[in-house]
Amino acid sequence: MSKYLLLTFLFCFVLLVFSQQNFSLSEAEKFLENREYAKAREILLKLHNQDDQNARINFLLGSIVLRENKYDDAIDYLDAAIEVEENNPEYYNMLGNAYGVKAQNSGMIKAMFAVPKMKSNWEKALELKPDYLEPKQSLFQFYLRAPGIAGGDNDKAVQLAQEILKQDEALGHRLMGFYWEAENDSAKAENELLKSYSIDSENISLINHMGYFYLRQNNPQKGYPFFKRQIKLAAHTANVYDSMGDYFAKVEQYDSALVYFEKALQKESSYIPSRFNRGLMLEKLGKKDDAKNIYKQIVEEMPDNRYGKQAEDRLDELE
Repeated sequence: MSKYLLLTFLFCFVLLVFSQQNFSLSEAEKFLENREYAKAREILLKLHNQDDQNARINFLLGSIVLRENKYDDAIDYLDAAIEVEENNPEYYNMLGNAYGVKAQNSGMIKAMFAVPKMKSNWEKALELKPDYLEPKQSLFQFYLRAPGIAGGDNDKAVQLAQEILKQDEALGHRLMGFYWEAENDSAKAENELLKSYSIDSENISLINHMGYFYLRQNNPQKGYPFFKRQIKLAAHTANVYDSMGDYFAKVEQYDSALVYFEKALQKESSYIPSRFNRGLMLEKLGKKDDAKNIYKQIVEEMPDNRYGKQAEDRLDELE
């Protein structure tokens, strides 16, 4: 074979491998858009084995494992992404989310170390992209929910909500609804949330919150249409069935609740809220051995996770 033909062959081979890798990454992102996380993870792990320095691959893997509450793994992937691409606000925002999940699921000492990193990463995302709504919304929640000694500040929360209102009217009203709910003014909270819904009636996250708002107000029948609507709009996702399961659990229809938690697991077998809730419903229905088996699996898989600790508590109670 001539030197020219050999070089041509090698060039075509490299081009073919590169195009296949790009196609696979595009395919993984398509699965993510369709919330087919297991399929996306399978492709991304193969790509990561080929190139563990690819920022996008690390970011997407971090996003997936964070959904499974594997926050330490998510942090590792996201740190790797930022090391390669240090000016991407999306990566800092997701890293802030990962530290937020860690703070929520850890003990007090670990949470104390996680909270400043959570906040600083969201602030970095905003520094890189000042109009980025997602970290603004996260910082609003931080200022609203955190105790004052940890940096909570209601005035800053309202200031951010008013700023967001100018960018996104529906989201701004929604956040003010959260604020008034935290202030225990359910009438003002409902008014703001309904304003938001009148502007954006197909926002799944908002619809979900409306349903749970009425559950917290002990008015589940008013929440039911929202849970029903989100299934209509996002029937391919696990969370909408899990939410309907919570509705039926609230009204003590445990058989129906179990059906919906199992439907959620049909959509996403690893969906941890539904796995745990399924155990709770089996308990309610007197199937304690089946519930214990579920709790044991959760504890084995994620002992340090919030659901792992709750599952351990249920095992202690049952045994």
